[in-house]
Parts: sequence; structure tokens; C-alpha cells
Amino acid sequence: WDTASSNSSFKPKRIYNSDTVRLTDLTVGDDQVCAREVNSGMAKCWRGNKNGGSKFPPPWEALRFQAITSGIGFSCGILKNNGTVLCWGNGSIGAEIQRHFGNLPMSTLVAGESHACGLTLTGILVCKGNNGSGQLDVPFSSAYEFSGLALGENFTCAIKVRNGLVACWGGKNRFEFDSNVIENVSFESIVAGLDFACGLISSNLS
Repeated sequence: WDTASSNSSFKPKRIYNSDTVRLTDLTVGDDQVCAREVNSGMAKCWRGNKNGGSKFPPPWEALRFQAITSGIGFSCGILKNNGTVLCWGNGSIGAEIQRHFGNLPMSTLVAGESHACGLTLTGILVCKGNNGSGQLDVPFSSAYEFSGLALGENFTCAIKVRNGLVACWGGKNRFEFDSNVIENVSFESIVAGLDFACGLISSNLS
């Protein structure tokens, strides 16, 4: 469905329905919607590009993922067999992100507009892709220091495991997401749009 009510040409539409093959990891980019089959790990994608071109290309059916995520024009996943990152889509940024992650095995992965971050199997936070606003410049961290991640257009936020506090870096200016609104506030989870972030507060889940 579309939250812009003025866009009357967009009708709410069910894009998938199955009583047998369940989906998880629903992820949205700019035009693509992707999800992962629970049992097989196969990725499915729907919709196409704004210019009415071909549908968003799904990855090869033989590939099996343990997690997937989507950015602007690309989606990436962590392969089940070896934990490496594989990306697909219409642009070059996904291929660049995949190349930079290389053979580094990952346990989690979250995409922003043109960058992606995740935790390695040893708990180290790694970011790859566009670094135009310092969104890849992870502050010094030790293993297993960060958990939940939220990535936007040009910033990255992460929850500190020790106390649930949120650290952010990048953005058009370095203080943009260093807000006193989240100072000394512990979070259970966080997500991001292009230029804002939201989270569930630990104290009352608001």
C-alpha cells in the first residue's frame, strides 16, 4: 500500500500468498520488495523500476540465504553455505558492496541507501559502500559491542549491547544524529528511513 493518499494510481495489492511456502525477512528498497522463503532460504523479489522496465532481478534460484536486506536499487543477502555477502539489482552499488565484503563471513547485514553494515561471525561491526558522509566510519569498537543496526541515506546507527544506548555516525553534519533525544535512552530495536531513525524504547516499548 502507499502512504501518499494523493497517489490514486497506486492501488493496494497483495504480491504473494501461499499456505505452504512461508516467507520471512521482508525487505523494501526504493522500488523492489524482497523476502526469503523460511524453509529453503531462497530469495523472492517483486516490482520493478520507476521507468516501467524489467522487474527487479531476483538472485539465482540455486542460492540459499540466511538473511537478506535491501537498499536503493539493490538487495544483498548472506549465503547459508559460507556466510559471505552476495548482492543483486539494477545498479553498480550492490556489486561494489559485495566486492568490498569479499569472502568475509557475516552473521547479520543491514542496507542503507548506498551502503551496508553488518556483524562478522566474531562480532565485529563492518560497513562497506558509499562513504560520502562518513557513514562507513565505524567508531572504535570491540567484538560484540554493537547489536541492532539502522542505516539511512548517509548515516549509520547501532545499539550498544552493554546498555542499549544508540551510537550514530555520518549524516550531512556530524551532529545531525547525535541528538539529545536519545541520550541515556536504551533501545530494544531501531530502524531507519532515508533521513530519520526510529526505535522501540526498552523501558516501555513505546
